[in-house]
Amino acid sequence: MRVITHTWNRGYGAALKTGVFATEAPAIMIMDADASYAPDAMPRLYARLDGADMVIGERRLMSAGVAWIRRPGKWLLNRLAGYLVGVRVPDLNSGQRVMKRETLLRYMHMCPAGFSFTSTITLAMLANGHNVLFEPVEYAKRAGQSKIRPSHFVSFILLVVRAIVLFNPLKVFLPVGGVVFLIGVAKLIEDIYLWNLSETAVMAFLSAITI
Repeated sequence: MRVITHTWNRGYGAALKTGVFATEAPAIMIMDADASYAPDAMPRLYARLDGADMVIGERRLMSAGVAWIRRPGKWLLNRLAGYLVGVRVPDLNSGQRVMKRETLLRYMHMCPAGFSFTSTITLAMLANGHNVLFEPVEYAKRAGQSKIRPSHFVSFILLVVRAIVLFNPLKVFLPVGGVVFLIGVAKLIEDIYLWNLSETAVMAFLSAITI
């Protein structure tokens, strides 16, 4: 066993990156060290890595470790991610997972140094068609205090949207363009009824086409 340390707190994602680059093992296992995840689940996750690129420990929203105030936000975040990547995402940012190092290295350049490392790698692999599996795991109340605040929820939403704009932009821009087009149609109908064609309807149509 080798312990690697940073001289200063460079962030959650930076710590994971350092570990990944420091090893040549074909499989990478990560697990948050806050006593919320059960280490004995790791062999089960590793066993499913054969034929997959990543196996994620899926936390149940009703688990004791998931605070009730965070459950609606987590549910919404997982549903948004699932819609944008086109597959079911039961746990976007679980801190317990096993990954093939060869596949992980392809996306290390886009993984941030902060908390959103796990969310980013999940979206990157799913959006690019990698085989990502989810395995239910126990999730207990963590030891110590979480550094993730409710205000980070907006940052996670923006992260999901930015990632999909990068990998599959139509998933974001097509619905936006459709809404703008419908607004233009409604405005045009109103203008025809009032016999007063305004610039708003024209601009809405042009915006929809541009998007």
